[in-house]
Amino acid sequence: MALLKTDSKEALRITCIFAGILTFFFLIDFGCIRLAEKKWTKGLQQAVETMLEEKQPDKWKVTKPVQILSPFSTSAALYELQDKNSAEKEYAVIIRTTTLFGPYPAVFLYKKNSGAEFLGYTCVSGRVKRILEENTTNPLLAYWTQKIEKITADSLPKPQ
Repeated sequence: MALLKTDSKEALRITCIFAGILTFFFLIDFGCIRLAEKKWTKGLQQAVETMLEEKQPDKWKVTKPVQILSPFSTSAALYELQDKNSAEKEYAVIIRTTTLFGPYPAVFLYKKNSGAEFLGYTCVSGRVKRILEENTTNPLLAYWTQKIEKITADSLPKPQ
């Protein structure tokens, strides 16, 4: 006497094949995401390095990314900076901001004792960059300058 009827066996076989195919594609997706994440992080780090070199030449070295422990992690990245001339450590935040010309990544320098300072927009050049950076009274920049302290509060080590 068979434990399962042939129809049940066939349904179980089809279900197992489907689950196997689904698992296979899930693993491929997961692997691609992990590979892309590393490249994305390096690209953001290069953008931060370029902006720092443009605004404050030969002053900062980007040492490592810091994980943001807040919901802003989807649109921001935090990097630890080392001052080339001293042991001072500061942080750079690159965050997607809305501008008149669409969303652009903005770089902020964050110092624990003095807060955030807007450095400029990356991935922008020419007339658009000039217009964006001349508009220093932009309320969105003021908003992000204040918000960066909250973004970094949970992510940075607490002073002892």
